[in-house]
Amino acid sequence: MSHFRLHTSNRLETLFDRLAEIVAVPAGSPLTPEVIVVQSRGMQRWLSLRLAERFGVWSNDEKSFPFPNAFIWDIFRRLLPELPRSSAFEPDTLTWRIMAALPELIEEGGFDAPRRYFRSGSDPLKLYQFARRMADLFDQYTVYRPEMLRAWEQGGGDEDEPWQAVLWRRLAGEGRPAHKGAVLETFLEMAESGAVAQEQLPARVAIFGIPSLPPMHLAVFQALAHYVEINLFLLNPSREYWGDIVSAREAVRRKRQLSFDGFIESDLYLSAGNPLLASLGGLGRDFFRMLLENLDFEEEHSCFGEPVENSLLHALQSDILMLRERPGRNAPRLTIGADDPSVRIHSCHSPLREMEILHDQLLDLFNRNADLKPNDIVVMIPDIETYGPYISAVFEGMGDERRIPFRIADRGMRGQNEAADAFLKILALPGGRCGAAQVLDILEAPAVLHSAGMTVGDLDVVRGWVRETGIRWGIDAQDRQRQGVPAYEQNSWRAGLDRLLLGYACGDGDRLLDGILPFAPVEGGQAHPLGSFVDYAEKLFAVAGDLHKLRSPAQWADFLEEVLDLFFQPSRDFEEELEALRQQVRRLREHAGAAQYETDIPLEVVRNCLDEALQQSASAHGFLAGGVTFCALLPMRAIPFRVVVLAGMNDGVFPRTPQPAGFDLIARRPRPGDRSVRSEDRYLFLEALVSAREHLLISYVGQSVRDGSSLPPSVLVSELLDVIERGFQLKEGRLLDQLVVEHRLQAFHPAYFAENSGLFSYSRENAAARVARSSASRSPQSLVGDPLEVTDDTNDVSVDDLVRFFRHPTRFFLDRRLGIRLGEAQAPLNEREPLELDGLENFRLMNALVEDHLAERAHAHDTRYYQAQGVLPPGAAGEALFARCSRQAQQFSERLQSWRDEQSPRLDIELSLGGYRLHGRLNPGGRESLLRCRFGRIRGGDLLEAWICHLIMACCGNACETVLVGRDEGWRIPPPDDGVTPLEALLSLYGEGCRRLLHFYPDSSLAYAKQIHKGSSPPQALSSAVKAWKGGYHVPGEGDDNWLRYALRDTPPFDEDFEYLAVQIFQPLLAVREKLA
Repeated sequence: MSHFRLHTSNRLETLFDRLAEIVAVPAGSPLTPEVIVVQSRGMQRWLSLRLAERFGVWSNDEKSFPFPNAFIWDIFRRLLPELPRSSAFEPDTLTWRIMAALPELIEEGGFDAPRRYFRSGSDPLKLYQFARRMADLFDQYTVYRPEMLRAWEQGGGDEDEPWQAVLWRRLAGEGRPAHKGAVLETFLEMAESGAVAQEQLPARVAIFGIPSLPPMHLAVFQALAHYVEINLFLLNPSREYWGDIVSAREAVRRKRQLSFDGFIESDLYLSAGNPLLASLGGLGRDFFRMLLENLDFEEEHSCFGEPVENSLLHALQSDILMLRERPGRNAPRLTIGADDPSVRIHSCHSPLREMEILHDQLLDLFNRNADLKPNDIVVMIPDIETYGPYISAVFEGMGDERRIPFRIADRGMRGQNEAADAFLKILALPGGRCGAAQVLDILEAPAVLHSAGMTVGDLDVVRGWVRETGIRWGIDAQDRQRQGVPAYEQNSWRAGLDRLLLGYACGDGDRLLDGILPFAPVEGGQAHPLGSFVDYAEKLFAVAGDLHKLRSPAQWADFLEEVLDLFFQPSRDFEEELEALRQQVRRLREHAGAAQYETDIPLEVVRNCLDEALQQSASAHGFLAGGVTFCALLPMRAIPFRVVVLAGMNDGVFPRTPQPAGFDLIARRPRPGDRSVRSEDRYLFLEALVSAREHLLISYVGQSVRDGSSLPPSVLVSELLDVIERGFQLKEGRLLDQLVVEHRLQAFHPAYFAENSGLFSYSRENAAARVARSSASRSPQSLVGDPLEVTDDTNDVSVDDLVRFFRHPTRFFLDRRLGIRLGEAQAPLNEREPLELDGLENFRLMNALVEDHLAERAHAHDTRYYQAQGVLPPGAAGEALFARCSRQAQQFSERLQSWRDEQSPRLDIELSLGGYRLHGRLNPGGRESLLRCRFGRIRGGDLLEAWICHLIMACCGNACETVLVGRDEGWRIPPPDDGVTPLEALLSLYGEGCRRLLHFYPDSSLAYAKQIHKGSSPPQALSSAVKAWKGGYHVPGEGDDNWLRYALRDTPPFDEDFEYLAVQIFQPLLAVREKLA
């Protein structure tokens, strides 16, 4: 007698109530655990919480909530104790068994398809990937085609792919193999013969919330039902029989297949019933039909909720429940209230905007529903890995008053486990160049940084060392040679580390020690981070070298555990992450050991295996753990929530469209009951629709971020909109215009803060940005309006400050008076050796060479010295570049010799002019003249520095000529008749510039003043100033300066003040300067 009982309802809460009634009566002793078979950890979590709430406590562990495969194998092992704990035909173990068998078999006849795949030669990685694909395929065969495998074992084969039968017979071996299909036959024989002892089985089994089971699983449960009570709880979206309904597309296909002469279409009854149920419910329809046709239930319990139509969402659910289509004979078009918020579809520009809009929508729901809690909301996303960072960025970045608690479930281990990500990056070193950023990226992982004994502050210091010592890529010369390039050590890690260590030991130096140039900016307090960093780098490079070796899987597991011990020391903060990582390494050893695979394999195979395992090992810990639940849109997730959100519903993303292998025999000859990922996704969408209790929100990327063009949503969303448009209406207007909300690209768009726009925002920051933007568009204002008060030290001026001020008045004002310091954007670490120098690098090299030639240092002609710094290209290219640059520097130095006086004494300056005290020291640098030089184009700031120093010398009684020498030009300024008056004018402007922003920009102002000096009109002069301000091709303009952009804030840079200051400051200089011959 069968004890199989079927319980159906359109509400999971009702099914739970029925389950609770059953488990309230113990099946055996009070300590006998209940067995509730589920298909997801999310369902297990929901049931555990509900059962604990119902009974006060629910202490069953995870073993009481097995997945179907695990439960069935456990039943097999109870009856057949000789079976192993894990089958040798499980995909993880079977992969290694196939890898061992295939190389020998592939040379036999009939293996044409695999031989073509491996035609390029023996590639272990390709072998592993092929074996993995075949292992998954054979696993599907054991569940959905056991009779085919049995025929293969008896000598049969497939006409199209005979090699699969040969491979399977090798794997199955002699006798009756222990795969699920074969063990199923044995189990069914025992069950039919009565050879099953009652005490070997669980007292009672419940199957909850699984929308579909393969025939194999049903056969096991049906056999068990003769010995134990089996309760099957199924969510049924309709209380009517819907086993024969078909979608419109399927109806057309059947009519086409059945067309023949004399056929009358009306003879074929093809009912659609409810179009959503017909289109989306194919998986459930086929399963229900299979149950009713093949199983005899002892009892059938159905309890369906009464239909309600008080909102669009409830009306859609009611139509599915009643199996009706609108408009129809018994269901006219339903008028929806204009204020009905139950269904909303949001078209956005990007995943980030989706999350920003969702945050505002949830705040609005909380505002309108005082009893709504965060744990009443679920957000399901097809690609949770892609959306995970955007979720965290938006929901963690809000202030306390707008913070919504949340948890993210189902992310792969690599996406949420920083230790796992760093570990895989270590394993990727042999496939890369060991670039500067690549090595430091591993060190940035908190677990690695902690293990190295370093802090985040130390990391910033190390990054500066790497940049300044010229480290680019490559461990050393030998490592570069292994990668097919010449064996040079310049710009390698070895060269940089040697410079750091020698610099710490010997201090800075201007000579090579055994070919190494010491780098000394390592201070005494930085000895610890230096030692820790060098120790980390040496261990990392040693591991990188060992990763090239071949090892067996067991040896790889031992080695990888050693790597974990080296770079990931035990810590309370990372204990869970590291244990999960070690568990994956242990599984590598266990699976390969179970397959007795001992062949040596390269790192690529191990890395691929671990990467795949870490990506698939998603955790459901965040599911129903408090706050809004973000999770993957996976089958078996039909858990009811007051608010259900489906995000990322983009075209081509959902439903999934997997591409089966060309040799997949299930895909080639499908049968009813076969697994279909696309059908599962369609049914999941239907389950989400009927599981939403009050609100259904859907979002997708529906507008291009580039040009704003429309993008279609998922085909399932389109089908839902079609049903709504046909069956529902507003009293006035078009319903879809209310349901589908097209959002703006920017969160601070004015529409979000305007009345009656249909858009809203809870973001105070975006509201402030909108106000600032609109006010700025009306009347741009610079940073400072009214002048500041004079400070006590304004009239006390150093020579250096006066020069610094006129080189960049705006920066000086922001820094000294407002305390504003704009950090320079740190450029990413360069991972390419300097094959050629850009403009800035060439300028720095030439100035260093000029200084060395002027000082007559020995290394001024030594190519090795500059190559040791890492500033030259390697090899002959660097030697040629150095020879050219050194020659130019020497010529420039020789040009300066007629004016230069290295022994000229420094002058102490102490002047009182116009109420200002000017003090400091001044180095004339010339022989009976003031000398200033720059190997480059002479800019406005250079002229002003020479002019200021020229006037100071005159006021001190040392009037002399000033010579300013550039790369392609030079100027002479004769001794002034009066140095006091122009210097007092400059000091007065200095004082004014300490109170307000002066519209004086040295380069643009010089361009303007030069044209005025030549007799050009002000408009012509302004044209030259604009060119200097905007720059040209590959030449940045003065207006690109961050300090100027920050201070001016879109205000016009050129006005009367600009014209006045340019002439007043530069005219006295331009009137007296003379061009050098």
